[in-house]
Amino acid sequence: MVGTPKPSLTLILAASVPHLGIGLNGSLPWRLSRELKYFKQVTTARYPPLSGTVPSSSSSSSSSSSSNPASTQLDQNVVIMGRRTWDSLPPKMQPLPGRINVVLTSAADALREKHAHKPGAVFVSSLAEALEFVDGPWAQATEGKSHTRQVFVIGGAQVYAAALRSPRATRVLLTEVVRDDGTENVEKNHQANGGAIECDTFLGPEEGFAWYPHGEQGSSGFWRRESESELRLALPVDQVELPSGDEEYPELVENGFRYRFTLWTRRT
Repeated sequence: MVGTPKPSLTLILAASVPHLGIGLNGSLPWRLSRELKYFKQVTTARYPPLSGTVPSSSSSSSSSSSSNPASTQLDQNVVIMGRRTWDSLPPKMQPLPGRINVVLTSAADALREKHAHKPGAVFVSSLAEALEFVDGPWAQATEGKSHTRQVFVIGGAQVYAAALRSPRATRVLLTEVVRDDGTENVEKNHQANGGAIECDTFLGPEEGFAWYPHGEQGSSGFWRRESESELRLALPVDQVELPSGDEEYPELVENGFRYRFTLWTRRT
C-alpha cells in the first residue's frame, strides 16, 4: 500500500566559491542583507501542494518524544540545524520565528529542559530522530492543508553532510559568494579570486560536496545545476524576491561581495 509522500530535504546555504567556505570564527564570513532576506523568505514561504516530496512505501505513525509544540506552531516549515548553528543565533532569534527549529545535539535532554518556554524549538540527538519528528507529529499536524510545508537543512557542515547521505536530500539552494574585486561578474570572479574570502569552515568531498561545481554521477544519483527558470519554478516567487537581469542567475553586489542564488537538484 502506498502511503503519504514523505517531505524531501532542501539544503540552503551561502558559500564562497569555488572552495565552498561557509564560516569564520563561528559566524558568517560576510554580512549580506539581501541574502539574509532571501533565506528568511525561502524558509518561511508557503509552497504549492505536492511540492518537494519523495515517495514513501508506507505512512508513518512514529512520534518523537523530543517535544510537542502546539499544533498551530507545527503548521510551519521546518529548519534543521546543528547545535553550533543554534548557538550562533542571537538569543531573541532562538528559535528562528515562523519556522519549527529542529536542533541536532548530544545534549538534547538538557536543552529541551532549558528552552521549554520556547515553543517552536525541538531538540533531537540525530538526523534520524529529526526525520521521525518530521514524519510523525509534524506530518500529522500539517496533513490536508492547502499548502505544503518544506524541510530545510541550514547547517553546519556536519549536518549538511548527514543530510546529503540521505536519499531524501533532493535540492541544494546555494548562494555563491565571491569578493568584489572589480571583475565583470561572479563567473569570472569565481575563477580568479573566489578563494580570497577568509574562511575556516569548508564543505568538501568529506561533507558530500564532491559534485560541486561540475556535477557528479554517484550511487545516489546525479547532482545538476539547474537554470534560473527552474529556480523560479521551485520557489513561490510571489513570496520570494529574486533579482532580475539579462544574464543567467543575476548577481547582487553588497559590502564588497558579489553573489547569486542558484539551484542544484539530485536526479536519480
